[in-house]
Amino acid sequence: MGIFERFFGKGKKKVSPTAAGSRPQVQPGPAATPRPPVQTAPAASSSLIDQMDHFSGIADLFGLLRDHSASEIEQVCREFPIESLCLDYGSVTRDFRNSQRFELITYLAQILVRYKETREENPDSHLPESLPAKELAEILMVRLMPFIKGLQGMELAQSLKVRLYDFAMGLLRANRHQEALICLLASRPSIKDDHEFWICASAYNIANTTKKPEDIAAAVEYAEGIVSGKVKVPERYMPGARKMLDDLKK
Repeated sequence: MGIFERFFGKGKKKVSPTAAGSRPQVQPGPAATPRPPVQTAPAASSSLIDQMDHFSGIADLFGLLRDHSASEIEQVCREFPIESLCLDYGSVTRDFRNSQRFELITYLAQILVRYKETREENPDSHLPESLPAKELAEILMVRLMPFIKGLQGMELAQSLKVRLYDFAMGLLRANRHQEALICLLASRPSIKDDHEFWICASAYNIANTTKKPEDIAAAVEYAEGIVSGKVKVPERYMPGARKMLDDLKK
């Protein structure tokens, strides 16, 4: 499943705010804590990125965030070769570094997006409280999400589909529903039996947030597919889908 499976593993599938069997809700996040500005790095980060190719576990990413300055990490976020990654099945087969680098950068993004929670869940990592994770996350996500959106319809290795699914679950926990939806759509078809439910839940939360007719219509279409049985999900998710559909049609 990838070099970091043990850290973001199987115990994290059912996530707030869209718990199975209940109406998903868009929950406001905690008030943003002021962070020091991200400094401009004086030098390129190509050497550090090359070192990252040899990372073998989540501890290496924690070390990156713990042992390097905010400016160095910012340069990694700006210069990591996301756009040059070739993730079609054939390219990954020829050069597995494409897959490894993609897994690595999505895990880094996931840590930065949920940095406070990651520090609390992993006290032994000694991640610095002072790191401007929010700013760094936005720098990285602005580059990463258009790339992931471009993967839709591409034949991906199953391990990458699972990585995208897990990344989506992390984004849902952070109430980043639009980005979660992008990851879930890019990772179709999925071996996860609840995959389509989370697509529906993400669309529902987007519709509740934007109130745009087109977003509501998209969420209704997803929910109707599940309720009608045209889209298969585990039975335990059916009550939640019905509640979403009823709410959308009010």
